[in-house]
Amino acid sequence: MPTKYLILIGRTFIATFFTVNLFNIIPLNLTNNGWLTQVSMLLVDTGSLLLLGFVCLKLSSVYLIDNFNKLSSSTTNEEINFITREEKNIDNINKFSRYIMVFFLILALFQFYIFFNGMNHINNTYVMQYSEIESKYTSQKSILEKTTLSDSKDINNKLKVLNLKKEDYLSALDRNISKTRFLLIRGSIKVFIMSVIWVYGLYKLSLFGNKL
Repeated sequence: MPTKYLILIGRTFIATFFTVNLFNIIPLNLTNNGWLTQVSMLLVDTGSLLLLGFVCLKLSSVYLIDNFNKLSSSTTNEEINFITREEKNIDNINKFSRYIMVFFLILALFQFYIFFNGMNHINNTYVMQYSEIESKYTSQKSILEKTTLSDSKDINNKLKVLNLKKEDYLSALDRNISKTRFLLIRGSIKVFIMSVIWVYGLYKLSLFGNKL
């Protein structure tokens, strides 16, 4: 019976989705924007497992009802109970599909919070690291000026080297911040789009086979 394999595959996909996400979500760290981004990525990356699992389970029930209607010429109480059970399975799958659909919709909207919170954190990090570079530069410049007062040429050369180092540090900081911003933007857009895709897929699944 193909339905047995569909049920096995469906349950395996669904169990894998929850197992993978459960062990990667724990321990919870809701105040960490990086953790929120990572978990969001994992949820949408494994969303196909959940959708395929529901599809397999629903196809199994739809196939059984459709096959029964084609082959059966009479209806007994046992057969009525069989159809009722499979129709109940379909209703439950539809219900869970809508629940998960709402979850992914919330996840898509939640990306706006993750994005703005992440940008705020990145900007704060930039200001802090920029201040540290300026502070170290000022401190080293002051020390340099005090220790080389007798040779103006020497101090100019050393100040030039110090300025070059400062510019290198600032350039590296700008590159790192730009890369971090890009990764945040890319991740937020990806999670938003993938979440919308799963919302659409789950919505279509909840409508499939309802008029057999």
